[in-house]
Amino acid sequence: AENEPVEQKENITEEAVQKPSEELNSEQDKKIENIIETSDTSEANSAATKKESHSSDEKIKVSTTRLDNLINMVGELVIAQLMVSEEVSRNSSLDHQLSSKVASQSKIVRELQELSLSMRMVPISGVFQKMARLARDLSHKSEKKINFSTSGDETELDRSIVDKISDPLIHMVRNSIDHGIETEEDRIKAGKKATGNLELRAFHQAGNIVIEIQDDGKGLDKERIIAKAIEKGLIEKGQEIPEEEIFKLIFHAGFSTAQKITSVSGRGVGMEVVRKNIELLNGKIEIKSDQGQGT
Repeated sequence: AENEPVEQKENITEEAVQKPSEELNSEQDKKIENIIETSDTSEANSAATKKESHSSDEKIKVSTTRLDNLINMVGELVIAQLMVSEEVSRNSSLDHQLSSKVASQSKIVRELQELSLSMRMVPISGVFQKMARLARDLSHKSEKKINFSTSGDETELDRSIVDKISDPLIHMVRNSIDHGIETEEDRIKAGKKATGNLELRAFHQAGNIVIEIQDDGKGLDKERIIAKAIEKGLIEKGQEIPEEEIFKLIFHAGFSTAQKITSVSGRGVGMEVVRKNIELLNGKIEIKSDQGQGT
């Protein structure tokens, strides 16, 4: 009689121990399943993210000849589309649905043309980075302190223009540093800061791309330019010339007002290269200079 309650208690205790352990195991199984499902989902998400980033960064090289052919064909398509649109608009008796379809097609063709033209556009930042390295090297070589800055690096130009604009910019940056910006001692004597400033800017203006190079150096010496032009027979003594035309004299072959020829400039060939390259791009050059203030 005394043993029975003991056995009963032992059974109750074993059942009580087994039941929670079974529940615990089932809960752990559920948690493991949840963890596996979550990790699978996170791996899928990360894989999708990697795929998206990889696809967005993918680039292919296409020859400029193929791009030009594509742009020419799109141009022909635009002309053909305009002819169809004119014909539809002239015949007002045609179905209204046809007119709306032609209008929709015209919109698609215009977007295709814009897209094809944008494929040749590249930012000017690559050229500006080259100029920054050039300015840094020349400032060390000429032992001048120069603060070089750029703006409008994201401005996009046609690839052919970007390739051809590099040489003119090199010559003009050289001139600004070698001829324009004074030495540290001369700047302090003139009441300027010891460090010279050279800024390169690019921006859109009235359908054109404008590239500006500005320094706070000594500016162009009009009297010296006129004297050199008379010496070379470009103008006659006492001849009245507008300021703009005086500045343009520096673009003549072999024209230089430098007192000494350096390894950087002074031979009178740089500005001629600038003029020829800009003319090939159907561009024009404007010079503004204040003596003692900059160009």
